[in-house]
Amino acid sequence: MQDSVYLGTEKVGRLLGKFALPCIFSLIISCLYNIVDQIFVGNGVGYLGNAILGSFLGGVVIIAIGYTWGDGLLQLIGATGQNLSLAHDCGFIIYAMMPLALVQNTLASIIRAEGSPQYAMGAMLVGAVLNIIGDPVAIFVLDMGIKGAAWATILGQFVSFLICAAYLARSKTFRICGGSFKPRGKLLRQVMALGASSFLTQLSIVVITVINLWAGLGRPSPL
Repeated sequence: MQDSVYLGTEKVGRLLGKFALPCIFSLIISCLYNIVDQIFVGNGVGYLGNAILGSFLGGVVIIAIGYTWGDGLLQLIGATGQNLSLAHDCGFIIYAMMPLALVQNTLASIIRAEGSPQYAMGAMLVGAVLNIIGDPVAIFVLDMGIKGAAWATILGQFVSFLICAAYLARSKTFRICGGSFKPRGKLLRQVMALGASSFLTQLSIVVITVINLWAGLGRPSPL
């Protein structure tokens, strides 16, 4: 029982040292990788249409894995019997937004690389504000509980996606057409090679987070 309330009883300073510092370090590295990736994207926008397509298809794969694996995936990343039902209610709503959420992140990187970082920041800021406002409304006013928080999250993500997608019509250096989304194996391989460093960085963050969660619960890591 003591292990299950570890995060609620341990000293804050020790928790910050054990959980926050590794995550902060990982995020700093992730930002550096993203900056480098954006520089190369800026010099190779010919990959743009397939980069967007690849992100969308990646989201579809996540949906398939999430819904097929079900609660097993949630348990792997730290959900327990005490919070599994909450994670299920939240996760199964969040999964549905994955394709557009990944496309939004890809578009934001492309927009920054093209020289409009303020636009990308504004798109993400609008989504964050909607999420901040939507959470208390959905949870307390509409009495939707954890599902309300999930719906508020994907609402913010969807609006950010729409704002980023609208930028395509005013791009300075490229134009999107129907043919841009035709899968091309060579281009997809180049896009995947370019994004491999970011993928591995993000994956390392997930691994660190899962290990920390399982350590906090006093359980052997599944990884």
